[in-house]
Amino acid sequence: MDVITDEISDRIKHILEERNMSAFELTKCCTDVGRTSVYNAVNGTKNSTVVTIDSICNGLEVSLSEFFDWNGEVKVTPSRNEQILLDNYRSLDKEHQGMLRGYLKALMEEQGK
Repeated sequence: MDVITDEISDRIKHILEERNMSAFELTKCCTDVGRTSVYNAVNGTKNSTVVTIDSICNGLEVSLSEFFDWNGEVKVTPSRNEQILLDNYRSLDKEHQGMLRGYLKALMEEQGK
């Protein structure tokens, strides 16, 4: 396509990788635009509208200014649910933290990650 389309595609892929997220998972977060529009933006196959980019930014939980800060790193901030998990983990004693880490490890192995 063109340089801007390629840059947008690369930026989306970079943030997806940072968040350990797939393009398919992103499409589920972008409910106000079509799945094809999101895939086109991710793959750089078509020019994206501002509406599509805004929806993608919302799905990635970044502001438009963070997204277009080509030289800056996107801060990975925990979602509300992730923050609740983290706060609850921190409130546990060491023994129970260890048990929870073991449980999470077993879940990840079950999922094959």
